[in-house]
Amino acid sequence: MASRDRKPYEVATFLDQEILDEMQENQVNGLRAILDITAPDDSIIRVSDRNTYVGEHFYEARTKFPEINRTVGDWLGSNLVFSEIDFVISNVDGRYNHLLPAGDDFSDWKGRPVELKIGLGEIEESYISVFKGIVSNEGGFSRTVANFRIRARNDLARVNVAFPTQVFNIAQYPEAEESLFGDLIPHVFGDWTESVTQNAASLPAIVTNGADIFVTNEQIDVEISNGSPAVFTKERHLLKAGDKIALSTDGTLPNGLNEQDYFVRNILSDDTFTVSATLGGSEIDTTTDGSGIHRLRRAEDGDYRNVKLTISYNALESIDTNNIYLLRGDLAYRIPTANIINIGAGFRTFEIIQNLPGFSIGENPWTFASSDEFLLKAKGEIIDPGYNDNPVSLAKFILINYGGLNENDFDFSWIFYRDKTSVSITKARAYINQQQDAMEYAISIMEQVALEPFINRDLKFSINSLQFDDWISGEPRDVTITINSPATFLSQNHRLKPFDKIILDTNGQLPSGLVPGEYFVASVTSANTFTVSETVNGPEIGTGFPVGFGDHTIQKTPFRVRNWDVQRETFNPQVDQRNNFNRARAIYNFLPNLNENAFTSSYYRNQNAINQQGQSETKALIYPNLYQRSRVEFFLVETLKLTSAFREVVSFTATPRAFLLDVGDFINIDVKIGSSIFEDVPFMIRDIGYDPATLKIKISGWAMTMIPFPNYEPNYAGTVGGFNATIIEET
Repeated sequence: MASRDRKPYEVATFLDQEILDEMQENQVNGLRAILDITAPDDSIIRVSDRNTYVGEHFYEARTKFPEINRTVGDWLGSNLVFSEIDFVISNVDGRYNHLLPAGDDFSDWKGRPVELKIGLGEIEESYISVFKGIVSNEGGFSRTVANFRIRARNDLARVNVAFPTQVFNIAQYPEAEESLFGDLIPHVFGDWTESVTQNAASLPAIVTNGADIFVTNEQIDVEISNGSPAVFTKERHLLKAGDKIALSTDGTLPNGLNEQDYFVRNILSDDTFTVSATLGGSEIDTTTDGSGIHRLRRAEDGDYRNVKLTISYNALESIDTNNIYLLRGDLAYRIPTANIINIGAGFRTFEIIQNLPGFSIGENPWTFASSDEFLLKAKGEIIDPGYNDNPVSLAKFILINYGGLNENDFDFSWIFYRDKTSVSITKARAYINQQQDAMEYAISIMEQVALEPFINRDLKFSINSLQFDDWISGEPRDVTITINSPATFLSQNHRLKPFDKIILDTNGQLPSGLVPGEYFVASVTSANTFTVSETVNGPEIGTGFPVGFGDHTIQKTPFRVRNWDVQRETFNPQVDQRNNFNRARAIYNFLPNLNENAFTSSYYRNQNAINQQGQSETKALIYPNLYQRSRVEFFLVETLKLTSAFREVVSFTATPRAFLLDVGDFINIDVKIGSSIFEDVPFMIRDIGYDPATLKIKISGWAMTMIPFPNYEPNYAGTVGGFNATIIEET
């Protein structure tokens, strides 16, 4: 007589939710944790908290495991905490003495890979990494007589670096004023041709030859020797042979020189030169020392040199030469294109001709004054063709080019949200001339469009959305199916993972090869596409003719937490007190010429929430990288719908059945513990932790008890927030 296998976990070759469910049903915890450490000699140290074989490798009981946590961070906090692990390995028998050098130089351990995995008993293929990192540079390794300690940081924490690092210096900008040295060279991204100061320009161009008197027409002090020839000394004089100069003094010039015009004859060094009475004439000698302070400047009829300007360190897409402005005092003057020359590679630099007829201030052609400032319109670096001002593309570019990540560190969600309409029609830009933390800056950009980067279960950077239409409550979702082998299933932002069980249905007929019923996700090919199989880890299903008709849907039954899934006395619900404002305005559009966010929106409020709470709680939200008023107000209103909804934060410790859950997942809480009654309430996981010792899962997140969203309407009176909340603009 055939019977169902009640212990499939004993013969499983992979780990999926059905296996975890079966283990809980049989009150068995078949999960194990193992640790792989790459030693300085490239051997692998394999340890666990118990003696066990995994595949062909033996893991010795030499350590106790720390808790591992992953989080999406604090909402509206622009920070992401990377997990670290700190563990002690027993060496009481001296097994690893050959890896421990004499003295206290353990530098060979720094940067060595560390990986903690959890899986099914001895089945090597079932193990999933919950931590990948490297031994920390600071405090990463220490030892005692009986053991050694390792502290490792998440490998992706390498993104926590400051940028930009390039500064103005004398080697690259020898003609610049000393006050400029050490300042960061700006990095420019996005479109700076619109929403700028008074429809003129806001992007600064920085003068980089302001120490040259043939640019500034200012005078400099010089020392003059008594000799043949007379040597003029001025540190970094920046003069050129043939320059016509006017010499003056407040005392007595050395014999042989008069207060008149001369020509620079020979450049002896960066600090010294000689002069002649005529262009190319003999060097002038002196026979006395002279007295007082001697000065020189450009001769009245001497040539002016062009003003050299730098816009950015990174290459730009373009500059608008029709919109370059001189700012003198409170007045702005558009500089004619005839004055703009020598545009450098990548539009980083250009020059302005001065003393040119056709551009006058007052009665005379314009000449440069040291207080003059320059602004222009330009478009920043080409970061992603077609997406140069896309918020997601900009954040990802920063994480790759400054944070040191690569394409393989990102999952499919970055492409999906880049292309999602609510994001793709929102323009972002950045002018960075102060050091920023790459991760924090990228998070800040994403936060402005209600997106949150986090490290997912596959240890890749993923995106959690706080846009209501992305929230999934287990309702059927539309799907289209290709005729192919294997067939491709297309469902927008499906958020499925391999081995997920789905229910396929139709109101017509499915393509040949498919019938309504249960299937498993075989592979995920993008944020919107996947393939299926009839069994877990089975072959991908193909489709053929006839192609079918009607509307097809998929449904993933949400993970449901019940009383028996929760460790006793760990279930803790409370109202989120940190971001619960019900009235707000936006301050947005950072303009570098003003060094502040220049625009403000109207105030918006949720009057129903104010009435219910008995008072208004007001907050200003900052959107420095956004500049379209309509898009800023859209995201302001969406945020206010969430902050005024009385979010409930719930934390609890779950059984190992929850091991495969991830940050951003929606689950359902169906729990009745004392006065805490949650009847199938959708719940977004915000933090998840693994305790390898007990294999319990610590979870914290938002219960949507009072937050309606598409396909979910709470059955509670007094709901005032959520996607359909009424938000009023104050006039």
